[in-house]
Amino acid sequence: MTAVTIAALANYCRLPEEFFRQQDLDFYEHPGGYISFTYGDGVRRRKRVSLDDETTYAWTHHNRPIVPYGANLDGWLDHIHQEGYVLLVEGETDSWVLRYNDFPVLGVPGATMVKVLEREHLEGIKKVYIVQEIGKSGEDFVDGVRARVGALFTDEAPPMLLATTMGDLDRPGDIKASHKLDDPMELWVACDGDKSRFSAHLHRQLSIAQRVQPTVKAALFLLVEI
Repeated sequence: MTAVTIAALANYCRLPEEFFRQQDLDFYEHPGGYISFTYGDGVRRRKRVSLDDETTYAWTHHNRPIVPYGANLDGWLDHIHQEGYVLLVEGETDSWVLRYNDFPVLGVPGATMVKVLEREHLEGIKKVYIVQEIGKSGEDFVDGVRARVGALFTDEAPPMLLATTMGDLDRPGDIKASHKLDDPMELWVACDGDKSRFSAHLHRQLSIAQRVQPTVKAALFLLVEI
């Protein structure tokens, strides 16, 4: 297995190595051939042991809580509140790509881990864009966020929820005229690191995002007849 280094991760993500060496991201290269990075003060760290294997990640500091990626990192929540919206994505890789391109983002570490979202992460935000990947996992992620937001906001109006995909992108030189994109990372690669093209395409996808409603238990809507 090829050693995972900061330089290798930067090449894999098509991002500058300097981005990953920012102090708030706290990346560390381990002698065992893997890297680890922080989720923030007082919460777990994550290690990445491979760039091309399904068993890519593992947690460390298991006695600490898990939060959305970015929630406990310097400046991320401030950026979200300044913009008034956030993109919810699966995982850290999409979070890095979006953060590098100046989009407000929080990363849920897996489609089934939406319970790491807490009210404090979304309170005061006008719009939450759920980035839906292709297939059942993407559908489950959208449904999970809808249910989680419904559970968190029972006594006041929740933020507006909108589901968006990455759509299609023409890729000159491909056999096919367009390529259906799974996530922001694929969009970034398809744009060949062109920030203007990436931003224009993503803003277009956000403009046509579909409104979805939080899932609220039916019991909340029961009326008592007098």
